Amino acid sequence: MKSIYKPFFIGFFCAILTIIQAYIAMGEYAKELSSGCIDCSFNEVLIKHAIVLIFIPIVIMQLVSTFIFKKQYFISILIGAFLIFVWLKIINTDIFETRVSSWSSFSNEDTDSFVFKRSFQPISICIIIYIIFILILDKYIKKPQNSLG
Repeated sequence: MKSIYKPFFIGFFCAILTIIQAYIAMGEYAKELSSGCIDCSFNEVLIKHAIVLIFIPIVIMQLVSTFIFKKQYFISILIGAFLIFVWLKIINTDIFETRVSSWSSFSNEDTDSFVFKRSFQPISICIIIYIIFILILDKYIKKPQNSLG
């Protein structure tokens, strides 16, 4: 497998992890109406979030880390894990705000606290799976060979 495809595999894998963790953390609100889009289904919103908030930034981050953090492999994995944590928390917060808190009287602190409690375990598991996936993927990706040796 060529290393040029690595960011796309990672992005696709992260999009799948996004959907799974959102169902685990916020799935009980899937049947609730969204204040942002009354006609949008939970699945539709989740797929959009997975593509926009995970797939594109992860691909960009992986391309940049290939050139900036070549020698600091561990740092690029940590940056990726941190970005995934932040993005998944944003996704879960958006789901909670549009489907629950916008219809009632939650303060910003209550929303953040509730979402963090509900999201911490699924997001942590996804980050561990992400790191394992990266390590396995790197084992099977062929490094480009230069003509000098």
